[in-house]
Amino acid sequence: MMKMMTFFQTNPSMSPQYESGTSPVGRKPSAVSETESDSTSVASSEDLSPQKEGGSIPFKEEKKKKKKKGIIKMLDVFAKGIRRKSHSEPTAEVPETEVKPDAPPPTVEELYSALEQGRLDMAHHLLMLERALVRDAAGMNEEDLIRQQSKVEALYTLLRVAVLSVVHQPLEKEPALLHQALKIILEQEQEDQRVLAEARGPSALATTRPRRWLRLWQEGVRRSVEERMNRTPSTTLDAPRPAVTEAGSEAAQSFIHMGKTMKEDLLVVAQRLQPLYPAEFDVFRTYAQHYHNYFSSQLNSMVQFELNEQDTTLLLLWVHNFYPNDIINNPKLSKEFQRADLGSLLPPKEIHKLEVTYLSNEMANTQELMMRGLELEVKRWSEDKEPMKLEGYFHSELPIDIIQIISGTQFKAENITVALGKQIRPLLMAKLSSFLKSYQQAFTDFTEKNKQKHYRAIIMANINNCLTFRTSNDKDSEVPSYIFYSLSEIEQSGFNILLQDLFLELKSRFKKLTQTRWTTHEETVAEIIKITSGYLPEFKALRKRYQEVRRM
Repeated sequence: MMKMMTFFQTNPSMSPQYESGTSPVGRKPSAVSETESDSTSVASSEDLSPQKEGGSIPFKEEKKKKKKKGIIKMLDVFAKGIRRKSHSEPTAEVPETEVKPDAPPPTVEELYSALEQGRLDMAHHLLMLERALVRDAAGMNEEDLIRQQSKVEALYTLLRVAVLSVVHQPLEKEPALLHQALKIILEQEQEDQRVLAEARGPSALATTRPRRWLRLWQEGVRRSVEERMNRTPSTTLDAPRPAVTEAGSEAAQSFIHMGKTMKEDLLVVAQRLQPLYPAEFDVFRTYAQHYHNYFSSQLNSMVQFELNEQDTTLLLLWVHNFYPNDIINNPKLSKEFQRADLGSLLPPKEIHKLEVTYLSNEMANTQELMMRGLELEVKRWSEDKEPMKLEGYFHSELPIDIIQIISGTQFKAENITVALGKQIRPLLMAKLSSFLKSYQQAFTDFTEKNKQKHYRAIIMANINNCLTFRTSNDKDSEVPSYIFYSLSEIEQSGFNILLQDLFLELKSRFKKLTQTRWTTHEETVAEIIKITSGYLPEFKALRKRYQEVRRM
């Protein structure tokens, strides 16, 4: 599983702060790539750099030997431009260049030096230079054309690096500089569209359009998102922790980290970046889509393998609960997410498979827990100990344990999704019915094979259990009545055993009543009442509902 660590140290009173050089919305790329190869940048930069004494022919002297026409004339204009003082250090601020309205464009050397320092204000001059090269290409020989295009592309390499270094660290740059970089990207996109619309014919120039700088920005966003989501999670995360998984499980920690990172980073995008970016960038949706895609890819990778019960539950919790409720429907982000329309973390087919597996696992676990509870109860019966009393009635924990198992499984499913809770309900009732049949059989076996000291007390405790099982489900109109058939059998069997001795003792008295005159019955009736009264104290350990006069 991926190793990640948290990035934010959230302070409720402050906006999230970022580590130097690693903002959640971008990072400085280790290498910048474009559609075309950057292999020309080194050779071209040598072409554009002034030569030292004793070296090869200086750039200006080489130009003088060429016939001046077309793009070479324009380069000559650049060479005669006003030279500006170069800066030894790049600046993060937009430089203020004092240029007279009628001042000539900068020289190529000045363009190279300025772009090397990150001077984005030179971008328009480079675009004009590129257009002039295209316009005059037909009148140039192949050697001049290759040389001049390599110089233009070398300048574009410098500009691209400068622009992307700004947009990949947007929160660390001055807003004016960021605005300038974004404007350049849009200008390049417009130039791509303009060139495409022209449908140029065959040319000796190498194809350099479309440059797709907007796509380069999007790719930088993707790399930045993946880097942050792939960090090792901290052990101090404050995101919701799934109760069904171990707090220290690797998968749980990873999902918590990704969810926390995604939510907090997108809050920054919505609150701080979105106001700075032109609408063409669709900045929130771009970031949100990459966070969503990364999160989704991790879940899709997991479902390709055989999952244990905890991982199955974990995935469903994130797909149905934590991700939509805590992230997508976050009050500060819900409107933005609604416009982004990201969809689910997993395809419907995979979600259905997980749900089927989950229900199967839960039914197996529920049955195992209930049968384990019954085994412990039967073991207590065999120990011949008087059952505990609760409010004067014989009491057993068995029905309480079973009810908690059923309700706990129901709640667990509903916590994932209400629909899953509805699916599991009839399955649980079927398991309860099966358990009660097993309970009835165990009770029957006990009554037939055991005659211990506390035999009758244990029977009364089990009769009381039947009432507990019933009353716990009385409020649920969806519980089928057939489920409690086994309870009726336990009650009837228990009553027969408890009253058996009384009936045997009264049998001769009742027979006597039928064989003598009614005038002599008074004594017999008195005997019946006396005998019955002797049994009644024992039955006070039954629940009140069972102490009523029953028709035999």
